This record gives sequence, structure tokens and C-alpha cells, in this order.
Amino acid sequence: MHDGTVRCSTRPVSLEEDYIGEYQAEALTLLIGNQSVAFHPKGTLIVGADGRVDVRGQRAVRTMVLKGGKWFVVEQSPQLRTLPFTEDSFQRVLEEVME
Repeated sequence: MHDGTVRCSTRPVSLEEDYIGEYQAEALTLLIGNQSVAFHPKGTLIVGADGRVDVRGQRAVRTMVLKGGKWFVVEQSPQLRTLPFTEDSFQRVLEEVME
């Protein structure tokens, strides 16, 4: 699957939102072995949250939201809920998005 090597890089991305206009944010990419996982900021005007980031891998996309200064992983099954961002929840996200 991978050799345990993790590298990261960032790049600027442009976002545009109503009431805010266009602004710059940073996208993060983790290269884990030979697979990449990208963290794409999606915005700050999110109902019930202060921000959103989509986590994209070769297999799936997962969503994380910022609420009250803390990150949460969004679960969509069987109903929409958020789980605290922990080492375990982050590991589950990576397992779901990576092949």
C-alpha cells in the first residue's frame, strides 16, 4: 500500500463567496507513499459551521467542518452528523479516501 513516507505541500487557491468576494486560501496535499490526499478549502459561509474543507483521495471525498474553533469530520450515513477530529477519526477518513 505505502512505505510509510509522508510528504506535504501547499498551494494557493482562489475562493469566491457571496458577501466576501474573492480571496486566497491554502490547499494542502499529503503524499502518503504513492497516493495523494488533498485538502481543498471550500468556504467560510457554511450553515452551522465556520468553514469547510473537502478531503479528496483516489477513492472518495470526505468533508470536514470548522465549528467553534475545532474541526469535525462529517458523517453522512445513516444521517448527517459531525464527529470530533481525533487521531482515530482522521485515520478513518484517510482509509476511506485512499485506495
